[in-house]
Amino acid sequence: MKFEIKIDDSKLKRLAPAIGGAIRRVVQYVAEDVRNTVVLNLQGRILRVRSGRLIGAWSKVNTRARNNGANRAVVVMSPGVVYAAIHEYGGVIVPKRAKWLAFRLEDGTFVRTKRVTMPARRYISFSIHPAAANIPDRLNMSIREAVAERNARGGA
Repeated sequence: MKFEIKIDDSKLKRLAPAIGGAIRRVVQYVAEDVRNTVVLNLQGRILRVRSGRLIGAWSKVNTRARNNGANRAVVVMSPGVVYAAIHEYGGVIVPKRAKWLAFRLEDGTFVRTKRVTMPARRYISFSIHPAAANIPDRLNMSIREAVAERNARGGA
């Protein structure tokens, strides 16, 4: 017994630009959702506001998705603030040019130390997981809309 399955993908190939656009819209939506949640996390959910510089930087992060090959889209998000990573991942801070780190605490106490250990405060990754959970539903809806729109215009 022999089975042969043939798939005519010519219509699917004609839908590729519409599907690529749908993917780009979903990636952009997820990036916007992550950025907005990060800003909320920086307003007291996870980190307390001090100077507002980190919130300001994240508020201006570009979430525009761009094509990255056939039906792929990418968003690169970076706040451009040097201390953003230490808050997300934690780590040890040591002096680079001096013998001591020196800083003032909120209560006014002056501190001098050789190292400070920062705990991880996952303000970014806690924003990614909820947004990522919506990807399958959003992608399905966006592709359906793109196909319906293409069909309404007399496409595939």
